[in-house]
Amino acid sequence: MARLVAVRDGVKLVLAGTVSSAGAGYAMSVRAIDAADGKVVALAEGTAADKGAVLTAVGKMATELRQDLGDATAGGADAGRETFTAGSLEAARAYVLAQELAVGGKFSEAITHYQEAVQRDPNFGRAYSGWAVSARALGRASESEELYKKAISLTERMTEREKYRTLGGYYLGPGANDEQAITNYRALVERYPSDEVGWNNLGVAYFNTLDFKRAQENGRRALEIYPNARNRTNLALYAMYASDFDAAATEARAAIAAQPRDMAYLPLAVAAAIGSKPDEATRAYEEMSKTGPRGFATAGMGRADLAIYHGNFESAAAQLREGADADARANQPAQQAQKLVALAEVALATGAPARAGPDLRAALALSTSEAVVIPAGRALIALGQETEARKLAQRLEAEVQKRRRAFGAILVAEIALKQGRLIEAIDALTAARSLADLWLVRFTLGRVYIEAGRFAEGLAEMEACLSRRGEAAAVFLNDVPTLRYLVPVSYWMARAQDGLGQADSAAKGYQSYLELRGNVAGDPLAADARKRLAPR
Repeated sequence: MARLVAVRDGVKLVLAGTVSSAGAGYAMSVRAIDAADGKVVALAEGTAADKGAVLTAVGKMATELRQDLGDATAGGADAGRETFTAGSLEAARAYVLAQELAVGGKFSEAITHYQEAVQRDPNFGRAYSGWAVSARALGRASESEELYKKAISLTERMTEREKYRTLGGYYLGPGANDEQAITNYRALVERYPSDEVGWNNLGVAYFNTLDFKRAQENGRRALEIYPNARNRTNLALYAMYASDFDAAATEARAAIAAQPRDMAYLPLAVAAAIGSKPDEATRAYEEMSKTGPRGFATAGMGRADLAIYHGNFESAAAQLREGADADARANQPAQQAQKLVALAEVALATGAPARAGPDLRAALALSTSEAVVIPAGRALIALGQETEARKLAQRLEAEVQKRRRAFGAILVAEIALKQGRLIEAIDALTAARSLADLWLVRFTLGRVYIEAGRFAEGLAEMEACLSRRGEAAAVFLNDVPTLRYLVPVSYWMARAQDGLGQADSAAKGYQSYLELRGNVAGDPLAADARKRLAPR
């Protein structure tokens, strides 16, 4: 059966292994078989005195087999010393189960098995890194960071390939160094061209630098090697962020058909919402909520985001409060913090600033991610608390990751804008754009230009925001819905068109904004749009 699969998929060799009792120990062998004709092209044999020596013996056999098959890196000083991060078969088994669950998006269940693996072998580095990845996926950033520290301390026990994977995961996660992640994963796939994880994570690293084209190229390479639901979901998400909503929906449906995975429903929901099909978007979020804890939490945010997008702030507030409480019970602090900061945004948008403060403080106590810090900082500025917002900006400006520094510049510019220092705001945002050409940088820069009377430049930035609306769907690039941020673009485009004397286009833009927000009490943009539409 393995030979048939290998021939079908173009795999040259099949490995057939055996283990049998030999007195008090074990005898093992592994044959490398040509899939096409069934001939044995290489053979390695070994013995182990007891069960605890099996993995060491397998390591020696692996080195012999690699040498026989022409792998020059298996020779030299490392010959016969192939290492494994697992110290026991039981630990290895728990790790494999955890990996399978994590690939399927079942992160809470995966963590249970990673924990078993490290209990059976406290020096199992790859189990710690796998646990770290799953914890981060569940929004438990501080837990993930501590686990990565432990994993990195154990890299001496890892194979070269495992070191690349572990360090790459760290750079993509708490290390927040996208350029180093790209360098790391390039080296990995150059040495191991069939490493699906390497290609997949290289795509993620390019995505983090906003290079969606290369993200798709590498994501598709991973899918060719291993056509699973995770890789297809990533392709759907890349297409969504690139504003190719038809392709995003097509890939998402294919991923769901293979395995209903939580984030596969996000491109479907966004494509439906962009296409003015709110009922379809709601159904997609309902299906997402059935996929597990992360899907449930993200779907709750998605439904509230849709409600805000359509101006249903009262409904959104109720959903966000209920969702934040559920996230607290499920130990998902990142998701909880994002819902709390969205509640503060709702309070400000509806003219009730006094209600924003407690939720902002609670959100910032739970998370330091830009998905919380940036909207919280903007809210603090609106409340007149520029000093506190400046402290948040300084933390981001001290980060290695260029994207986080660019996000920090947004707060610097917002403070300057609030204080009337428009040129300083333009300079901060122009510098930020050279670090990371973020959608929110473009949007803020467009607002500043318009406030400064530079209407042509402001219109160009708003047009870029509209053409890149896929990024606005999850503006912090974390797959958490923020489509609500797209709504003000029509108002600001109208302001720019008004300033350029394009009265008809401006009127349509103001009216477009009022169709979504005209009934929201306390919305200052809606009030201004109505004033500008009034006969002059």
